[in-house]
Amino acid sequence: LWHLYNLILPGDKMKCRTQRKVQSENAATGVTTSVKKVITVILDVQTVDFDTQVGQLRIKGTNTLESENIKMGASHTAEIEVHMKL
Repeated sequence: LWHLYNLILPGDKMKCRTQRKVQSENAATGVTTSVKKVITVILDVQTVDFDTQVGQLRIKGTNTLESENIKMGASHTAEIEVHMKL
């Protein structure tokens, strides 16, 4: 994680699969439900934070790949943990 922290810089583009909470509303009942979905995003990296206590790298940025679950320009944080497959 330390090496990734030193390689990924603000302004870089990063493609990753990540989870995002997606909300949907039932038109008939008006009930809103939320589900976590795995999505692919391309982030325009804004900040990179390394938490040594948790062993986690957080990459914050804006999405540059529009899909049905996330709009272009939406903020997102990708988290990379120890032993995670890259």
